[in-house]
Parts: sequence; C-alpha cells; structure tokens
Amino acid sequence: MFGNQKCLFEHSELLFKKALTREQIEEGYHPTIKRSENGTYASTLSTKLTKLNTTGRREVSYWTPKSAKREAPEDWRRVTVVPALEISFLWQVGREIGWWTLQCNHLRVYEESSSCPFAADEVKEEKASL
Repeated sequence: MFGNQKCLFEHSELLFKKALTREQIEEGYHPTIKRSENGTYASTLSTKLTKLNTTGRREVSYWTPKSAKREAPEDWRRVTVVPALEISFLWQVGREIGWWTLQCNHLRVYEESSSCPFAADEVKEEKASL
C-alpha cells in the first residue's frame, strides 16, 4: 500500500462515511502517477483536471532555476517547466477512487536555447571531415 492509499485507508470513515478495508482501497484506487510495469516508458500524470490560474487570488507564481521570482514566459513553446502541485479534490464513483483536481501553484521555468538544436552536430561533422 502506497502513501496515498494509506492516507485513504486511515481516513476512510471521514472521507467515505464508512470504514474501508485495505483490499477495498487497493482494488478501487486509480493512481495519479502511472508507471509502466517494466520501466520502459516514462511515468505519466493522470488526473481529471489540472488547473493553472493565470489571474486572481490563486495565480500561479513563476520561478527561475536559481529560485528567483520571474514573470510568465512570453513564448511557452521555448520553455520547460517543473510544477509544484496541490491535490484539490478526491472523487469516488462506486468502488473507484482517485484524485480529481490538481492545482498548480508554482512553476519553475527553464528557458531553452533559441539557437539551432543541431549546431553541436554540425561542428562534430565539420571536425570529422577535416
């Protein structure tokens, strides 16, 4: 039993208005992070809704890799982000249980180079032809 499942088991009476067994939790739980069985594929995040508020009281904040506050990226196609997420809602349909909404509170933004991604390969090819 993993951390989220353990939390659901320990607080099942409060959350579901009845005590659930470990087996019931394990059987119905839909994990937020899905991992391939043999580790061949990267893990994926599976949720019903991920929220990114760009205005208002719960507006997401942006950070540099060195933990300095910054503005939102101008061109989202040229950045990589690492989110800080908050689990907002739990869902239950019949015997199935999972996390419904993840709220993104902070994004660490990594700017990508605007130079040609093949530039390093071209230099290697030039040296090899000499």
